[in-house]
Amino acid sequence: MKKELIYRNATISFIVINFWSLYCFFEFFTEQGTLFSGLGVFNTYIMSTLFSLAIGIIVIALRLFIFKKEKKNKLRNNLLYMFSGIFNLNILIIYSITIILDIFRITEGYLVYFAMGNFLISGIIIGDIFELGTKTKTYKLNRERKPETSC
Repeated sequence: MKKELIYRNATISFIVINFWSLYCFFEFFTEQGTLFSGLGVFNTYIMSTLFSLAIGIIVIALRLFIFKKEKKNKLRNNLLYMFSGIFNLNILIIYSITIILDIFRITEGYLVYFAMGNFLISGIIIGDIFELGTKTKTYKLNRERKPETSC
């Protein structure tokens, strides 16, 4: 049941993020080639980054302070928790691609701090959802030795 819920929430999150990406794509192509063309898309990206950081911080705070006390994993299987992790990862990937392709020439300042925040939040949430680092395998050593037989 848990895996089906995670897959369902991930699918819904990807669909919502796809619609957001399509909106940004068509917003860029409907702008006219004026003096400040492209500023609307950049503003949408900054607002999306701030939204993803805010929702990620709120969800992680809820997970740590409210849902940890109940000893239940209600929030880990929640759609909003999964969405905030995937959305932060999406914003980080967009930032990384634009830096690599030299679209943004901003490698210092607040945008870098926002990208580091996206990296931390997405890593924490996705690691928590898939329980990375919590399950360690322990192997029992076979301490019994068989007696040696001589021929």
